[in-house]
Amino acid sequence: MDKKIVVSIIVPIFDYKEILLKKFFINLNSLFKKNQSYSKKIKLEVIIINNNKKSKINLFFKKNYNNINNFKLLNFTKEGNPGLARNYGVKKSKGDFILFLDFNDKINETNFIKILNEIDKKKDLIILKYFKKNDEKNNIHKKI
Repeated sequence: MDKKIVVSIIVPIFDYKEILLKKFFINLNSLFKKNQSYSKKIKLEVIIINNNKKSKINLFFKKNYNNINNFKLLNFTKEGNPGLARNYGVKKSKGDFILFLDFNDKINETNFIKILNEIDKKKDLIILKYFKKNDEKNNIHKKI
């Protein structure tokens, strides 16, 4: 049997907002549960990088996610630099593929399935489109 492909989702957090973090984790948990068919081929690893010593993220994480095997919380001492925090996450990851997210991002199920399909095809690189939504009606203001 082939070895599972590991996908590391790296999320640096500096400015802790519990409500946004809860929404982020609810979104991730939902995606994991709805896409169990990939679990035989793909292992997901979520690495949260605490990039703020004064943050209460450690308490939140221990209370809600400490016992979940594929979720890890790492503390990064060079505060406020998300790029360095992401690099630290990459060094600590086990991933064959790396997906960078911010905790206020939301991945819809369709795009998540597209990502998993491309990974399953053993692509070397996957490039995603990014849409920035700035208002309550989710109008797209910027396409990158």
